[in-house]
Parts: sequence; C-alpha cells; structure tokens
Amino acid sequence: KDHEVEPVLKSLFHQLSTTALQCLVAARDRLETMTELVEDFYGMFERYLRYAPMIVMEASTLLPTLQLWHDVIFVQQKEAIDAVIAFIVAVFRCISEGNKPAQMQRFADERKIRHGQLLRPHTLQVAPGLVVAIFKLIAQVPTQYAKES
Repeated sequence: KDHEVEPVLKSLFHQLSTTALQCLVAARDRLETMTELVEDFYGMFERYLRYAPMIVMEASTLLPTLQLWHDVIFVQQKEAIDAVIAFIVAVFRCISEGNKPAQMQRFADERKIRHGQLLRPHTLQVAPGLVVAIFKLIAQVPTQYAKES
C-alpha cells in the first residue's frame, strides 16, 4: 500500500462517485440509456472495494449506491449487469467473511471481517428490496432483449 496514493484515490473516488451517482439517480427510470455509466460506476465500486475498501466504507455515496441496486438490477446490457452483479457479490462476500462457522474463523482475515461488519447494516437496509426486485426480474423472463434477438 502506498500511503501517498491513498488520498488521491479517495479524492478521485469521491468526485467520480458523487457525480455519477447524481446522474444515475436522476435517470433512475431510464438507466437503459446509460449502460456505460452503470458499468463504469459499479465496476469502480467493485474494484475500490477489493483494493481500497475503507475508501468505499467511508464514502457518503455507499448507501445510495446500494439503494440503487433495486433499479440497476433491471439493466439488460451484459457488461453493465456484469459490473452490477460483481459488486453485489463482492459486498455479500465481504459480509459473509464474518459469518463463517466457528472452526473456520481462525482462518478468517480480521480486516475483511471488519469490512463486512461495516457493510452489513447498509446491506440489511437494501436486501429486502433487492430480493423483491430479483423476483420481479425473474417474472419478466425472457427479457425484452431476448425477445427482440
């Protein structure tokens, strides 16, 4: 870890995530027209969560980004939904680190457990709505995209 780079990364993350989140929230009902932004935004969150997790944990954009899951899960562009799903999986994987069976806890990474503990309350707020959205998505199969191809 380069401690000189971290403040620069934090500043970039804050600026980019704030601007992109504003655009995505404003276009909540037409995210299909902004698939590249969806892909880049959630891809950035996933990579930062992997390589600089505390920047994500401390970001004011974290909870609104999780809340947007209820809408972005319906985006039907492959790269965009891949980025969304990768971020969702990364968040739940982080949380699961602290929920391993007792015999596995000795192999757990304490930092990852702490990150999961920080993410858990936010995720508990959005998970019920995400499950509802996933069931709505399943009910739409085949998707409009698949019907048109």
